Amino acid sequence: MQGEDTATGRRTFLAAVGGAAATAMAGCTGGDGTPTEDTDVPSATESASTPEGGPQSGGTLRVGFESELTGLDPHQTESVVSWVVVFNVCETLLTFEDGAPAGRLATDWEIGDDGRTYTFTLTEDARFHPPVDRGMTAEDVVYSFERMNQEAAMGADLSAV
Repeated sequence: MQGEDTATGRRTFLAAVGGAAATAMAGCTGGDGTPTEDTDVPSATESASTPEGGPQSGGTLRVGFESELTGLDPHQTESVVSWVVVFNVCETLLTFEDGAPAGRLATDWEIGDDGRTYTFTLTEDARFHPPVDRGMTAEDVVYSFERMNQEAAMGADLSAV
């Protein structure tokens, strides 16, 4: 008897989804059943204004997200939406490519015999964004790890780092 209710429930659900899909498709046509006309909205491959001569510096980038940003501090935010922005502004020492570590800010690294000591060689061309506008140093990396390990940041999650 429970199987019959489940089967009926599935049929009802599929009928409702099918009806909703048909209604949505009908909404894509004009009142007389003809497709609606395209508007002059640029497609993903064409832009509203294409600069000549390639990329240009400056301007405004407008991005839409499905929810509000909760912060841009990489040591405190847990929001996926915020991480989308953070990953485009901040850089990491390493990343993973095909499951293996690959350098980003680090050009080389060694793991100590104890498995707990890591030594990184940093790229020389990494710079902070203006207004700081200076090269990255080993002290900056140490500061980031110490800050990340604070309880007010993500210290509870990263206490083993």
